[in-house]
Formats: sequence, structure tokens, C-alpha cells
Amino acid sequence: SHAGILWNTLHQVHDLDIGVDESYLVVPSLSWGAGFHDVTLALTWLGGRNELLPTGTATLERIVDLLEEQQFTRTLLVPTLLRDLLGKPELTRRIAGTALRRIMSGAEPLPASVTDPLAEAMPRAAITQTYGMTEFPMIATVIQPEEAVTHAGKAGRPSSVCQLGVADEDGVVRFEGAGEIVTRSPAGFLGYYNRPEENERAFRDGWFHTGDTGFLDEDGFLTVTGRSKDMIITGGLNVYPREIEEVIQRVPGVAEVAVVGIPDERWGESITAVVVARDDTLTSEIVMERCQQELSKFKCPRRVIISHTTLPKTVTGKILKRQIRLDLAEVAG
Repeated sequence: SHAGILWNTLHQVHDLDIGVDESYLVVPSLSWGAGFHDVTLALTWLGGRNELLPTGTATLERIVDLLEEQQFTRTLLVPTLLRDLLGKPELTRRIAGTALRRIMSGAEPLPASVTDPLAEAMPRAAITQTYGMTEFPMIATVIQPEEAVTHAGKAGRPSSVCQLGVADEDGVVRFEGAGEIVTRSPAGFLGYYNRPEENERAFRDGWFHTGDTGFLDEDGFLTVTGRSKDMIITGGLNVYPREIEEVIQRVPGVAEVAVVGIPDERWGESITAVVVARDDTLTSEIVMERCQQELSKFKCPRRVIISHTTLPKTVTGKILKRQIRLDLAEVAG
């Protein structure tokens, strides 16, 4: 609704500390919710400057060229691009010399193994992470740069226009603990068009059920553990891929990782990790050893696949786990 867009826009001025004198390089396509509704409208309302990056040209090299040429103060980079930056110190050095002061990121929480070295390489370009959804609010939680140091891997606390909770298996909404993430906000959407069954599932007892799973700590910080449908059930035990992925992501030489469950006659699902390596030094044995050191035995992958090809992704940069599961099942015959 118009009211939802207004709430979604105006709260960002305060929550994201947007100033009228700022300039924003809009990297996401406007066909993606974050392209139009994250910072862009808020800065337009203030009278600041937005510049659109033409669709299909969002390479790191092109982005850095524009940051140098136009001296933008703010941009948005999805986690995939930020991970790629880790392997390109020349680009981080160039960014450090620009006017860039704030990098927005979302889609998934960034582990300290990504944010810490980037903060060291680009000390003036603070990374602000958010969690939200196309259904609105686009920014349900925010974690400020100074909070990310002590709350690494978390998605932040509720924005000023969002109430956040977690629903347990009985549907009871709580404000601390684990469960399905639920939101309530004047910036929320009205419903799915001509999809009554989906609306009935999503809207219950005054809350929007996101389909994401997470954990709220006593200070109100949210940790997103994954999608409900991504949860792996192996040997009757629930395993959230995100926990395993964060461990693997910290292994030197790992560019990106996806953990999925593959059908298994004995275990129900077998945990499989597909790891994209930065070079030839990374082996499956190294990854397995790290998992055995940091994870419970039942959470350790039964198979680690080392790849040198980037993982399949959506246009917004989210890893397509569904496609990975299909590809692995096809290989298995």
C-alpha cells in the first residue's frame, strides 16, 4: 500500500542515518525490491543523489571505477560481492581511498571472517547489515557496524517500525529463543494477490510468518538460521545448514559454501557441503577437519565437494540451494 511504502521509506532516514548531502550508487536492479526500496526512495525524499548502475554491469571492477570517479558516499553490495572483495586486495585498497562511508548488505548475515578483514582493509567504509523481505518491511532488522564486532553473524535488532518475534512449533510467539521469524509492522504488505491459501498460512494471529528460522537473544539481536525448507533432518535430528556454513566459511581459501541435505536411505538426509575454493590448496580433508573440530558429530558433513565454479544464484545474489540439490541428485543417479 501507499502507507506501507511511506513507512518503509521514512524510517530508513533515522535507522540508516541517511543524510541529505549523500550520494548513493544503486547497484541492485530496480526490479529487485532492495533496488528501489532500500535507501533509494529515502534519499530521493531527502533530496540527495542516486545514480543507477545499468543492469548487467555490476562487476566489482565497474563498481570500484564508479566509486572513484563519482565519489559516492554509500552503496549496497550483496554478500557474494563482499566475499569476492576478500580475494582482491587491490580493489579494497582503491575503495579505501574514495569517499565511500557506508556499505549496505543483506540477503544473508555476514560472518566475522568476511566483515573483520574488510573493516581492516577499508576502515572508513562501514558495513551495515540488514534483514528484511520483498513482502516488506525491506529492513526489518539492522546491525550497525559497531555492533557487528561484538555480535558477528547476527542480523541485528528490529528497526524502528518493526516488531519481531519467533514462533515455536505450537505457534506461540515469543521474544526470546528459537523458532520461525515473525514480524508485525505498519510497513508490512497487505497480502499475496489472489493467493488466499498462502495468505492464510502467512498471516496468523496478527503476525506475518516469514518462513525463515532464527534465534532471538536476550538483547533482541536476531540470528537467522535459515529457511524452514532448508533445514536438514538426518538420523531424526534437525540441522540448520547456516551453522555449518559459518564454520566452513572461516576456513582459509574458501570463497563460498552451500550446505544441503541429500536423500539417504539410512539417514533420511545426508549432509553435503559444496565448497568453492579460491585456489588449489583447499581440500575436502581440510574442510572436514575444521568441521570435526567445531561441530557436533551429527552436524558434520558426510561429504565435502570442492569446486572451482561459482555456485548458482538468483539475480539478487542468493545461492540457489534448490538447484544444487537437483544437480547433486542427478549426479548420484
